[in-house]
Amino acid sequence: MFASGEAAPTDVGREGLTQVADEAALSQIIASVMAANPKAIEDFKRGRIARPRRSVGQVMKATGGKANRRS
Repeated sequence: MFASGEAAPTDVGREGLTQVADEAALSQIIASVMAANPKAIEDFKRGRIARPRRSVGQVMKATGGKANRRS
């Protein structure tokens, strides 16, 4: 930003650093990861968290690491 003199949103957009915060898009991705990993859901219900954590990783992979984890 210092070198270009552009505003932060312009630089962030140009560099592809924006987060995926669209709840509808994230819901779709999460639903597909869950459908592909029913064992992770069962493990989560039983108090095991290793597989569900991998599912978070799969969502992050599907979004190129840009999913907003707080959405």
